[in-house]
Amino acid sequence: MSDSKLDRLHRIAMTIIAEAGVQDVIYRETHDGIARFRTGEIECPPPTTKKRLLVLAHECGHVALQHASRKMLSHRAEYEAERYGLRALEVHGEDVPQSMTEVSQRYVAGAIAIDVREFRLCQIDQEAYLWVEKWVRPQIRDRVERGQITLCSDFPPFVIQPMRLSWYPGRTAER
Repeated sequence: MSDSKLDRLHRIAMTIIAEAGVQDVIYRETHDGIARFRTGEIECPPPTTKKRLLVLAHECGHVALQHASRKMLSHRAEYEAERYGLRALEVHGEDVPQSMTEVSQRYVAGAIAIDVREFRLCQIDQEAYLWVEKWVRPQIRDRVERGQITLCSDFPPFVIQPMRLSWYPGRTAER
């Protein structure tokens, strides 16, 4: 990758970090990340590719969306962070191919499966479910169709305004 592309990814990362209010970033050589909501710290791979930049933006989303102070199911938090990350890349001029969106959707579908399995959930966040429905495991989809798992709407629709990376409750979701 050219130095100019790396510089561009780094500049975008620094902007997203600042917009999200992240206090500290620790770069590590992994493919995943972690957000410490209460301290505003994130750990993630350095933003040397678009995929790694998305991981950084996702972790920034957890901080910006104040997931530490909002009581929610983990799949809802992951849904919001993925949507935040994808939108952050778009706002800052990065093309987000459908394949990247699908990877995000599969990730959230996996988070739903974990919540259902580990917490024996009888409710799934409706907005998150509808965004990933194509990727939801057949067993979960069957339980939803049979009414064994209900779809709930405990949160206002998730929207990120086009030119500001801020959460706005009560408006319809894009994309």
